[in-house]
Amino acid sequence: MAKRIALYSISTSASKYKKTIIPLFSFNADFYIRLFLVVKDSAEECKNMALRHGYMLHCRNCQNRIITPLAHMEEKQKRDRTITKFKFNNITGTGQCDVCDSSMCLNGPFWIDSMYDEKLLDTLINELNSEKYQYLKYNKRILSFITNIKEEYKLKDHIFSYDYSRLCMEITLSAPKLSIIKYID
Repeated sequence: MAKRIALYSISTSASKYKKTIIPLFSFNADFYIRLFLVVKDSAEECKNMALRHGYMLHCRNCQNRIITPLAHMEEKQKRDRTITKFKFNNITGTGQCDVCDSSMCLNGPFWIDSMYDEKLLDTLINELNSEKYQYLKYNKRILSFITNIKEEYKLKDHIFSYDYSRLCMEITLSAPKLSIIKYID
């Protein structure tokens, strides 16, 4: 969540100067985050930032989440050209959870678009697997870290994580150690 808040903040600041950002790679470790991104001059792309920013309605009872972009794009055909307009979305919602009828909390704004460049992740994995970087002391640890990020990238439509210990509690199972679920060195 911290990475998404930071990307939103950087993106809105860049938009003031007619620049956009393209996140390449980001991670958090211990109590800090690190973001790698490209800043690009593009006044035209600044208009599309409302599609990459959004809010989350969150149910504290069942962890149901609804992600709502700030705006959506409508295109209309007029004669021989297409006219594009942005319409702001209703971010208040009903306030009631569709699953359990509890009240929903509004969180945000966040960066709701992708935080990774898949080609960069593939390149990093291939380079770390090559002989060139086998001498690194933490090669296996870095490789497993980037591989985990690559696997999480497949779930890019589910942008916020769930509390797996709470999910286990809901279905009356004991939560397994995190080291069993994924490799942690």
